[in-house]
Amino acid sequence: MRRLGMWLACVLTSQLCIGPIGMAGQTFRKLSAIAELVDGSKFIIVRDEMDGADYAFARVGDAYGKAVEVAVDDDKVVVGETDDKPLVLEWRVEGGKNYVVLPEGHYLTIEGTTVFTPLPLKNSTSHWTAEMVSASNTELSCANYGGYPIKFVTTYGDFRCYKSGAKTVTLYLLDDSTATGIDAVRLKDSSRRIYDLQGRFCGYRPEGLPPGIYICNGRKFIKH
Repeated sequence: MRRLGMWLACVLTSQLCIGPIGMAGQTFRKLSAIAELVDGSKFIIVRDEMDGADYAFARVGDAYGKAVEVAVDDDKVVVGETDDKPLVLEWRVEGGKNYVVLPEGHYLTIEGTTVFTPLPLKNSTSHWTAEMVSASNTELSCANYGGYPIKFVTTYGDFRCYKSGAKTVTLYLLDDSTATGIDAVRLKDSSRRIYDLQGRFCGYRPEGLPPGIYICNGRKFIKH
């Protein structure tokens, strides 16, 4: 029923929509150059231990930055059929600023070194920068905490923003050539903001919205 509602929302808006991220069979390939990270890129954050377990940035309950185990093979990660999936993020460029956007359309920021927080609206605390230092080190840094990059902290077994003393991470981009079905179709229209009938912004994707009537790109659609 949930997928039917998503499909109906896509049809009625005459747009291509993307479904829940982290579905089985999606392949992510290791970032090879920072130029590959462009507006709309979908990615996961991975700590590749080389000779041990590999971990990815995830959401567990209401907590972001938790670690789930993944398998890196030939510089690729395939999301399998488990409940513990990495959190697929979107790199978005708006007004000359970079943002990291969560699947529900909220903007990611951080408070202190450990509390990753979703914001319904972007602001100056949710600006991010990305720099590829080496093949195994992409520094993804938030302006809200001194520009410290996300790293994997072995002591706590999760991801935090650290200046030094923790393990580096890199990004793995969604490989569109391996994606299949409506869950893997990427949005092609930049006018993808969804509003309710009161004009309140509700995010960028129909999944997760309560049943009702919404407006996207000037057209109404029904979410069941």
